[in-house]
Amino acid sequence: MDYDKELLIEQINKLEEKRKLSETVGPDYFEPGRMEYLEQYAGAYDADTGSFLIRFEAKGTRYNGRTAQIEKVNAGDAIRLKREPENKFNSNNFVLMTEKNFDVGNMPAELCNVIAPLFDAGELTVDSAKVSFVDPISKRSRHAKQAVMFVEVGGKIG
Repeated sequence: MDYDKELLIEQINKLEEKRKLSETVGPDYFEPGRMEYLEQYAGAYDADTGSFLIRFEAKGTRYNGRTAQIEKVNAGDAIRLKREPENKFNSNNFVLMTEKNFDVGNMPAELCNVIAPLFDAGELTVDSAKVSFVDPISKRSRHAKQAVMFVEVGGKIG
């Protein structure tokens, strides 16, 4: 458990490093698919309480009708994390579901891979999950290939 917890804390720190990078790059900084929306990322962990907060970009938003569903999503909307051990691409996957039970994406694999073992062992609980930012494809450049959605998740380890 300690090893899995350390891996999660490492991922939390990486998310926060991305957010901090947004404070040092200029407004013209752009690296498609890698460094967009840096200011939307966040990661925090309180060792005293075991509480954590992560804010990450949803992945796979252009598949399985997710783009159309994201058009209906707003910042602040509740999200439910659905564990998906039967996923053929990653048995640690978590799907992001709206209140109306629509699939709007996946948690990034690097987070799934460190959260799933703790979640499955009952060592991690999710207290809240919500959309923190959304940029639907209809409002993006005509060259955009997918919607952008960030989800904020809070919970406890241990």
